[in-house]
Amino acid sequence: MSKPDVQTQDRTTRRRGRSIRRSSFQRALAALVTLILVNALAWMLTDFLRLRRFEPGRPWELSAALRGYVAYVTAIPHGRLGQMPGTGQEAIATVLAAALPKSLLLLGLAVAASAIGGIFLGYLAVDRRRGQARDGLLVASIIGFSMPAFYVGLLGLQSGYWLRKVTGSGFWVLPSGGFGLDRHLILPGIALSVRPMTEIARLTSILMEDQLGEDYVRTAKAKGLSWRRVAMRHVLRRVLGTIVTAIGNTTQYLVSSLIVVEVFFRWPGVGLLLARAIAPRTDGRESFNVLFEPDLVAGLVSGLALLAISINLSSDLIARRLDPNLGRERS
Repeated sequence: MSKPDVQTQDRTTRRRGRSIRRSSFQRALAALVTLILVNALAWMLTDFLRLRRFEPGRPWELSAALRGYVAYVTAIPHGRLGQMPGTGQEAIATVLAAALPKSLLLLGLAVAASAIGGIFLGYLAVDRRRGQARDGLLVASIIGFSMPAFYVGLLGLQSGYWLRKVTGSGFWVLPSGGFGLDRHLILPGIALSVRPMTEIARLTSILMEDQLGEDYVRTAKAKGLSWRRVAMRHVLRRVLGTIVTAIGNTTQYLVSSLIVVEVFFRWPGVGLLLARAIAPRTDGRESFNVLFEPDLVAGLVSGLALLAISINLSSDLIARRLDPNLGRERS
């Protein structure tokens, strides 16, 4: 390669790097603004609902709400997010610090299972002889996409009860609720990851199917390379950036389903706390003492938003590293 060609390539690489950094900065700034807006809206709306529920005759004043929110925000740099209601007066920051890692663990497990399982299933679904995806995957993806997370969890619980009845032993029965770094993770993880896994599997098979007719695939086959080698070394490498982007996009569904799954399996994370803080009981029993506490709800909602934004930004950054053309097209 001549010296001018090397210089041109270096300029292109530097220009692409600047474009990626500029785009990443813009996305990070947009994420920060989004986080601030989510926090403000959550606090204001909860303050309005609290007043309507506990003081229905008193009008809601925007100026008073703004003063309360400003007092809440100015205390955040000092690490003060308010106090939990009740006799213990535990700090909300302490509660968040204990609940957030548990939600992150469950969410990370679901993302990893969806990514690995989806790519593997998508690879298996490609019929290399016919050059297209197998019809069974379409049926399976429709079934998986149509099943909400709580329904998958309910199926898992019912299967466990049936297994206990058939075998007469509870050894293989998975726990129906609670926290633990053991079998407690299995049912919530499955309930969260089934739907996004089928989406990723479908996308993987479609992308790989589109690559089967490319010249580099035919050349590799003509050289005698096996399908597995061609798929792993060439095809998946070409489409992996798009798949990682899709994995990041599924975070929105995972975070919204996280609340339902944590409530269903009594997983002590941010979602369970948020459900208790915004949902009055419908069975006639007294509501939780944390109901409609603006400081608590704003912190919990911001924590969930931070999880979603972090995973989305991370997947976008990884996708651009894997496929620089993605960053160039979006910039």
